Amino acid sequence: MIPADDASFEKLERRGAGWDVVPSGRDVSLPDGVRAHLVPAGGGTGTTLAGPAKLSHEVPPPDKFDALASPLPDLASWTYSGKTERAGTVHVTSPFGVTRFTAPEINWVAEAGINYDVVVVDLDDPDVRWASVRVRPPLAFAKLESARGVKELRADRLYAVAVREAGSDIEVGLMRFLVTADADDTPSPDSPDALLLEAAAAMAKKPTRTGDAWLALSRLPEKWAGLELALRLRLLVAAELGLAGEVAATQARLGARTK
Repeated sequence: MIPADDASFEKLERRGAGWDVVPSGRDVSLPDGVRAHLVPAGGGTGTTLAGPAKLSHEVPPPDKFDALASPLPDLASWTYSGKTERAGTVHVTSPFGVTRFTAPEINWVAEAGINYDVVVVDLDDPDVRWASVRVRPPLAFAKLESARGVKELRADRLYAVAVREAGSDIEVGLMRFLVTADADDTPSPDSPDALLLEAAAAMAKKPTRTGDAWLALSRLPEKWAGLELALRLRLLVAAELGLAGEVAATQARLGARTK
């Protein structure tokens, strides 16, 4: 359950630990004046309700490990065996794989005290490129310069973002990504509930928009970032990005909710 605004968050928070979860088969009352989004365990856009209302749903248990649906103890004890960070490289975290934004914010896991040169290239027309030098993340797309004066990426097209340490010719980070066919210049949402819904929708179907989800989760205020849905999404997204340290840290936070 995601509160729809800060006032609803404060009212629901008074219920104590676990208020943000609606267990399968159990009714939960939504007080008068409270608005919330009920997102199914498998992810997606969910349903927005306004109190007074009663929430209930039936969800069959997952038949395999699922970061969004498996019991918390399973998430806390899960052994991550995916990609890990390598010395001398940086992870490009957004865009990653697929994005719905034609002017996406560029993010990577930067080393302390190091500036970077960033280039975005159209893979079908390498002469179309954008560049920015001696920068650190996050990098707004508007800060990238284009010799052709192109302001944004094209929908349904493949691009690559390359990251180098400032002044070096050696790539330390590279990500190829697809801009979706329905992409536009709509900015990323800014309200906490909209950011969580964006992250849930981004991971709800294949191909996932992993970088869009990570960007949304990274912008959450701390108390919203501690909601169970936010933590489950963070675990899922960090695993897909190959951020082993984030996976371990998020598992620890999820494990703390079982005590």
